Amino acid sequence: MTTTPQGDTTTPAMLIQHISDPHIGAARHGHRNPETGENTADESVIRCFEHAIRTGQERGVAAQIISGDIWDRGTPTPEMIARVIDPLRESIRNGIQVIAEDGNHGRHGVRPGHRGPAELLRAIGVTVYDQVGMHTVETHSGPLHVLGVPWPQRAVLAHQAGVDDVDPAQLDEILADYLTELIEDQMEAADMGAGEHLVVSSHITINEGTLHRGSETVVNPKGVFEEIQLPIEALTATGAHYVALGHLHEHQDVGPRASYSGSLDRLTFGEAEDPKGTLLVGLTDVDPTREFIPTPARRLLNLHLDADTEPDLSDLEPGTLVKAHLAPGERVVPEPIRKTITAAGARLVKTKPAPMKRTVTAAKIQNGLTLTDATRQWAKAEKLDSTTTQKVLDRINNYL
Repeated sequence: MTTTPQGDTTTPAMLIQHISDPHIGAARHGHRNPETGENTADESVIRCFEHAIRTGQERGVAAQIISGDIWDRGTPTPEMIARVIDPLRESIRNGIQVIAEDGNHGRHGVRPGHRGPAELLRAIGVTVYDQVGMHTVETHSGPLHVLGVPWPQRAVLAHQAGVDDVDPAQLDEILADYLTELIEDQMEAADMGAGEHLVVSSHITINEGTLHRGSETVVNPKGVFEEIQLPIEALTATGAHYVALGHLHEHQDVGPRASYSGSLDRLTFGEAEDPKGTLLVGLTDVDPTREFIPTPARRLLNLHLDADTEPDLSDLEPGTLVKAHLAPGERVVPEPIRKTITAAGARLVKTKPAPMKRTVTAAKIQNGLTLTDATRQWAKAEKLDSTTTQKVLDRINNYL
């Protein structure tokens, strides 16, 4: 098992596990396994989830924190529910505290005001947070305080804040401020003893320009462009010993005390090169230690025939799923390459033709039109005011 310790080397007072975005039930690019009759994509995400949970059990963590998107949809099948409950029940039997939330995918298909599937986990002793609030659990290493900040549903927050009729261009900023106030209120009311540890868990996008959004923009195309975002300071200002973030699928640290652990499996080809795993976090009086534990994520390969029409596939591993990016003018993968993929025990699951050149776009680029210029022209045509235009430009720059 490969691990990469980070942070302070002080012996931790409490060891916890940070898991996010299992997406149980995600069946993208799967096919029927002839030996089991199951979808191979289902099998892969379940295998990764079970591996992560078992790792925490074997390492004797005090708590397992799941920062959202346990299931891929808010209406999982009974079997997918059972595949989550069974390993978590074993954790609880072993004296491990489990804290979780639905995330945005856990709300897909769920009516506003109705409970998400994570509510089912309460029956086996999981602490589930569905609104901003402090939860204190007794672990075998002492009390642990977890401030839960669930994925912010715009309509719900707007109703709570009483700002239903606000200009949509200003709504997200107003709601981000309101969410920050809710967090501050919870901290003011918190009752924590000296030396006790605090963790913030949230399924949210941090509006740091250096973050990689990863394939969440693919899994949920409108997601990270049309949702409330918070500055990391809104969460770290709590004084938390660690901030456990979910939602973005690429594992990345956000300063010395906050991390996206990333999704457990490769859900799309946008994640083909990403390491996948879970974090073991050692809580100390200073910065936490963070140990990345890889999961047995499926292998995905972007085969760029548009850059190399005769690629070397000699090291192609069995079970690899292949997406072919075709050369200009090609409509199918050449037969010799298909045969090589099949002979290696890999599987071609998707092809992407080369994009057609757009004369108008090329002409504009030749004339020196920048993305900023194009955006300003669009904003002028749409009669947007200068404040709104600048907000759009700032948002675009965050994603470049």
